[in-house]
Amino acid sequence: MQVFKVVTRGARIALSNSSWARPPTGFTHGFRADGGFGGVHVGYNHQLDKLVVGLEADVDVGPVNGGFNIPFFRYDARKEWEASVRGRLGFTPTERLLLYVTGGLAFTELKYRWTSTLAVPTVDADISKTGWTAGVGGEAALTNRVTARLEYRYSDFGTSRFDWPDVGASYEQHPRFQSVRGGISVRF
Repeated sequence: MQVFKVVTRGARIALSNSSWARPPTGFTHGFRADGGFGGVHVGYNHQLDKLVVGLEADVDVGPVNGGFNIPFFRYDARKEWEASVRGRLGFTPTERLLLYVTGGLAFTELKYRWTSTLAVPTVDADISKTGWTAGVGGEAALTNRVTARLEYRYSDFGTSRFDWPDVGASYEQHPRFQSVRGGISVRF
């Protein structure tokens, strides 16, 4: 069976680890970011007996925010979109159920802001990132043309770094996101 799909979906949770260092203190601070999203995906699957191989691309839009306060300073991070291009490999234990793994490239733009109650200028940074994503999921046929899916994905965007010369500091973050996605697909 060969399939072309379009979907809208929602419900995301996200986790992010970050650290801020001002030599020589080595201060670090982690935080959690969360938010919601909606998006679309398109793809092509080819079924060979019980084995399914495919290629998918998706775009999700919606804010994932987080931040923290330390004395005299506030840090905010935001991600407003994420896209990916992934391979998909699965098997059909029954005629109407697909279990699969997926993985590939992920893309996003991260927005950072450091503010201070002191007489120190605000620092903003917008950083476009390419990383990787991998996940597992299941998809059940509701009709011959409509399927429902549930998927877990982990996305890693490497390390982001920018300097804050007015206070003699640099900031480094390793943005990683975990999401649970549900969706409806329509076959054409």
